[in-house]
Amino acid sequence: MENFVIDGQHVPHYIFNTCPILVVEDDPDMHNIVKKCYELSGRTNPYIQFEDGQQLIDYMEKVLTGERPMPALVLMDLHLNEKKGCDILKTVREMTNDKDDPVIIMYSASNEPEIIQKCMDMQANGFLRKPESIQDYISFFKGI
Repeated sequence: MENFVIDGQHVPHYIFNTCPILVVEDDPDMHNIVKKCYELSGRTNPYIQFEDGQQLIDYMEKVLTGERPMPALVLMDLHLNEKKGCDILKTVREMTNDKDDPVIIMYSASNEPEIIQKCMDMQANGFLRKPESIQDYISFFKGI
């Protein structure tokens, strides 16, 4: 599983600087932490944050019409309030075809094999256990 991600390891190095990195996270405190760590990582990709999965779906609809660029990476919380991340993942995969699929990494505090396998079965490109330290988040972003 070449694109399988745990704790920031085995992330493919193909993230272009001009394509945005999208983060879907409904917890405002966690969102602030992720954004700050992204900034501290030194990445130059545009950073776009969404509070829910519907905002990601709306963005992807604009990608498909050419109004927005394809994201370099989507980092999506598995446990969103309104819809589960896996449901949003399924919707995005249904919207796109193989050549237009964005790279989507699901993330969660859980590291249970069943949850990871479910994400992979639903065509996630990887799974990231939420880092336990600020430095781990920064290292993750530096590694992509």
